Amino acid sequence: MNASHFSAHLRRLRKDRGLVQKDVAEALAVSVQAVSQWEKGETTPEYPKVMKLAEFLGVSLDELSWDDVETRQDPTPPSKTIVRVAGLVGAGAEIMPDYEQIPDGLYDIDVLVPVPEGAVALQVEGDSMFPRYDAGDVVICWGEPSSTTEIVGWEAAVRTSDGKRYLKRILQGQKKGTFDLESYNAPPIRGVKLEWVSRVHLVVRAGHWQRLSPREKIRLIKKATGASLKRR
Repeated sequence: MNASHFSAHLRRLRKDRGLVQKDVAEALAVSVQAVSQWEKGETTPEYPKVMKLAEFLGVSLDELSWDDVETRQDPTPPSKTIVRVAGLVGAGAEIMPDYEQIPDGLYDIDVLVPVPEGAVALQVEGDSMFPRYDAGDVVICWGEPSSTTEIVGWEAAVRTSDGKRYLKRILQGQKKGTFDLESYNAPPIRGVKLEWVSRVHLVVRAGHWQRLSPREKIRLIKKATGASLKRR
């Protein structure tokens, strides 16, 4: 889901219906600040919220996700809603990707909304980021920073210089080139160097996703492709 398209379209749909941000917030049981952040493109809602939002505004997921007719006629390929979960990410649990991951990934899931090329899906292990993230959640990450200062304040999947993978909030470290990794209910990990960072944009909650068998994956791709052709 393109964040800038989504934010502009959400704002227009809300105003067209004579609604204020408080109306949307109450309907979805979120804060007004959350709705404001969606409309500014600062964050995007998790996909169950996107579905409720589309229902509340009386539009389809496609209509809510894409900003203009031209984009809707040439959407992200439908198969891009199917994402391979590449491995585990530690939120309290220590994950060593080189030794504990499966090279070809763990499994495929359908996240129901399009995600960009290159998006990375990881399954959460541990509870140090509760209540933001639970063990068994799947986080979808994309976008690498253009500068190290850009990542401060991000909730992101990271890989440290010693090869460990975590899901943390990133803060500036005391020494140049280092960062502190903050949890919600565990001590921070201080002064680490990062090899890789990717921001969390979408969360699929534990219990809201299913592993797709190869046959199911093909069926969903064919179904989505057929729907796309009909729209054109």
